Amino acid sequence: MRRLSGIVICLLFAGAAAVLAAPKASPAAKGPKAEDGPLPGMQFQVLTGGAFLMGTVSSAADSLREGRHSDESPSHRVTLSPFAMMSTEVTQAQWSAVMGQNPARFKGEQRPVEQVSWRDVQAFIAKLNQLHPGRIYRLPTEAEWEFACRAGSTGPWSCPEPELSSHAVFRPTSSSSTQPVKSRLPNAWGLFDMHGNVWEWCSDLYGAYGSEADVDPQGPSEGVGRVARGGCWYGAADEVGSAVRFDGTLVSKGSDVGFRLCFTP
Repeated sequence: MRRLSGIVICLLFAGAAAVLAAPKASPAAKGPKAEDGPLPGMQFQVLTGGAFLMGTVSSAADSLREGRHSDESPSHRVTLSPFAMMSTEVTQAQWSAVMGQNPARFKGEQRPVEQVSWRDVQAFIAKLNQLHPGRIYRLPTEAEWEFACRAGSTGPWSCPEPELSSHAVFRPTSSSSTQPVKSRLPNAWGLFDMHGNVWEWCSDLYGAYGSEADVDPQGPSEGVGRVARGGCWYGAADEVGSAVRFDGTLVSKGSDVGFRLCFTP
């Protein structure tokens, strides 16, 4: 088991990237409808759901990503009901509008909020739902997160490896800090920063995968750590993959972890 670091050491890396086209979406969720959220700049992509292979398929990992992690397997078929995923990570401006303070290390209204634990995020969600009734906002499940990240793709990332620098805020492109949301290209379903910038909390407890097919999985019923997905600003390419998983306790926080919201339409 690998846990999120509470303290992050700044690494001095810089990089540049070319602007390249995003991969095509799968027929199950082509051209998702966008819906505005309750806060300025908060937008959601409504995904129709469908089936996909969750986790890493060995052949894809072995050929493209030597750093494949054991907890990404076995790959297994998952079927999801429709859900709406926030197109960006929650920003510092959005967090401050609800909570009245900004805990982030790398300050900037349009940068993702970080230094927030899973428990902190639950407090934010509860207050947001109280202030803006009508929808029930929540964290995505781990399966919803990966389905949205993949956007119909089946490889290690949602884009071909040569295009990763155009889509990801990670070690070669981050300038050793988080970057404003939407700094890179979105995936085929209009979701930004699914690779890097900050790890994103999910609702699930962390646990080993089974091989059986599942419908709308909610994660294991027992465990200690909560799942985070997507990698962060100091991660290498193999640490920002679509299937990469980390876990942290309810109170783990650092400048490498934030979140995005979803809701059931």
